[in-house]
Parts: sequence; structure tokens; C-alpha cells
Amino acid sequence: GDWKAAMRHGEAAGAGWSKWMNAEQLAWSLYDAGCWGYASVTINTLVPLVFKQDMPADETKYVSAIWANASAGGTLIAGLMCPFLGAAIDQHGLRKVTLVVTSIAMVLLLSYFVTMDPTAGWVPL
Repeated sequence: GDWKAAMRHGEAAGAGWSKWMNAEQLAWSLYDAGCWGYASVTINTLVPLVFKQDMPADETKYVSAIWANASAGGTLIAGLMCPFLGAAIDQHGLRKVTLVVTSIAMVLLLSYFVTMDPTAGWVPL
């Protein structure tokens, strides 16, 4: 028979993942995993390097602690909010709109972050 139709309905022999999700769900899951990998590398590796490089010399010893606390706080907030926001977004069918809006916001915020001058009015935590 038609293997594409079988995959859509979870009937393909030997396709273990199709018992739990269809092809669209698998594609979204793989995209989501790749997206989180990119975000993790960008936010947890590259941004702290820029952050530390641009810090005033007398405050560089605090950079790791500040960044660790900021990352932990952001992760906690995201972990608490994301299930509820995700459910609301799915319920209203706004998945792609939310993806575009949050992607644009991330690009703008990271672009602003790179242009910031930490010596001008920097307030240590």
C-alpha cells in the first residue's frame, strides 16, 4: 500500500515511533530539539563570552556568578510558564505566529545586547 498514508495513520510496519506520534508531530519534535540545542549553545556559551569580555575590569570576577544566577532564574521562570503558555498557544492555533514573533524578539534583544556599553551606568547585582 501507500507507505505515506500508513505513516500518517501510524500503521507502518517497523516504524516504532509511529505508534506514539504521526509524521507531523515527529517533525515538530525534531525541530524543537534542534531549536533548543541552538538556543542552549547561544545563550549558555556564546553570550557569556561577550558578556565577560565587555565587563569593567574590576567586576570580571563576578561575571560567572551573575550569569549563572540569571540563567537559573530564567530557566526556572520558563519551566513554570512554558507548559501553560504552550497549552494556550496550541489551543488557539498560534504556534507559527508565536514562533515568528519570539524569533524576531530574540534577534532584536541579542542585537541590542551586543551593542550595550556596560561601562555606562553598569549596576552590579
